[in-house]
Amino acid sequence: MRKEYLVRLLSVCLVISVVVNCFSYFRILDYKTKNNERYTTQIENFYSYGLEIPQFKIEKIIELINDDSPDAREGVETWLLEIASDYSVAENAAATSLINSRNFFEHLKSLLLDMIRTEEDFEKWKQICLELNEITTYLKLNINMDDLKDESKAEDHWRKIMNEIKEKYSQTYLISNMIF
Repeated sequence: MRKEYLVRLLSVCLVISVVVNCFSYFRILDYKTKNNERYTTQIENFYSYGLEIPQFKIEKIIELINDDSPDAREGVETWLLEIASDYSVAENAAATSLINSRNFFEHLKSLLLDMIRTEEDFEKWKQICLELNEITTYLKLNINMDDLKDESKAEDHWRKIMNEIKEKYSQTYLISNMIF
């Protein structure tokens, strides 16, 4: 009788253990899925607010510069402030992902805001806007979203792109004043 009781007790314990393990497995799987979705959303926000949206605004700045209207400075300033705001969103999106791009956007934002506050020469503004256009165009053309979405490749891909930018644009105002 005692042996039979012991077998039943062990059977119940085994069933409970299997159920608990299955439950834990599915909770962990759910957590991993949600974490991957969060990471993908952050990368998409980083890409949109760091590259796509600012690129559109930079194109509008270039149009204003080419029009050479008397109100160009005010329009360029407005667009630059919006770009700085977009860079803040990209900076925050990058802060919680594996990509170490936060510093890049933080420095770009700071340089643009400093330029707006301190630089009086509109020709210097034009030069910096053209540099920003070249750099963001280069980023958009060379960033592979599949590599960014793959957490194991993202950091290396970003570092590679940053090294290329440092080499290619080292003589520009923006990159020469940026701390990497």
